[in-house]
Amino acid sequence: MLRSSHRSAEPAARDGTAPAISSAPARDRAPGPLAFLLVLFSEMLRMRLDWFWYLIQMSLNPLALLVFVYVLWDDPRAAQFAVTGSLVVTMSTSAMLSLGQQVGWMKETNAYEHYAALPISRKLLVAVIATRGVLLSLPSILTVALIGHVAMNVRITPLGVVILILGAYAMSGLGAFVGFWSKDGRMASMATQVLATIIIFLAPVYIPLEQMPGFLRYTAMAIPTTYVARALRLSAAGGGLSALWPDLTVLVGLALVSLLLVPLRLPWRRS
Repeated sequence: MLRSSHRSAEPAARDGTAPAISSAPARDRAPGPLAFLLVLFSEMLRMRLDWFWYLIQMSLNPLALLVFVYVLWDDPRAAQFAVTGSLVVTMSTSAMLSLGQQVGWMKETNAYEHYAALPISRKLLVAVIATRGVLLSLPSILTVALIGHVAMNVRITPLGVVILILGAYAMSGLGAFVGFWSKDGRMASMATQVLATIIIFLAPVYIPLEQMPGFLRYTAMAIPTTYVARALRLSAAGGGLSALWPDLTVLVGLALVSLLLVPLRLPWRRS
């Protein structure tokens, strides 16, 4: 006779409500790398029907801002700020905005019931959705980088690519927080749109920090895109790790908080 892996189901609560479904015990969980790859593969398969419009969304706004800043800003630094700023917008859209909206939609459709039953953790789920956003943003990043290199003589170095990926994971915590705590997908969409405006236009992404109003120079230091944009500009100008380490340290810290600490405070289900 086959023996069940669990002795018995949880007893029903005394007030008659159904018992909560707990996530899989640690001993029953799949190995981390294998579970990550399998869930990531399933998430990428979900994009097979609407990938085209997703890529349009990821590319149109950064390319429009790239042309707008480069043409209208009469400054020798216009090309560098236009290219690096548009790359930061692409990264922010993929890591924060799309992640928050995706998590909010999953909450509205009760998709968490599916993921809570799998032998995975919330940290792994957040990392998977953030990685999916990074992968889908690659065509837009390559397009902006190619235009910047050919037409504007702004070269994005391999270190710049590392900065963008690190920035994406650093921003994923904001998207996860908004998505998990929003009541539904509609609220998550509105909240992430507001947050996207703040992290792009109230930070020195397209303009130098010294040209911002006085109080915004201080509030910008609390916005992650400030460090991504500054590090990306320094790397494009030829700066090495000795010049980038303060910004990289902040981004590594934010990435660890986003991937390890934020998911611990996020509920699988609506109350």
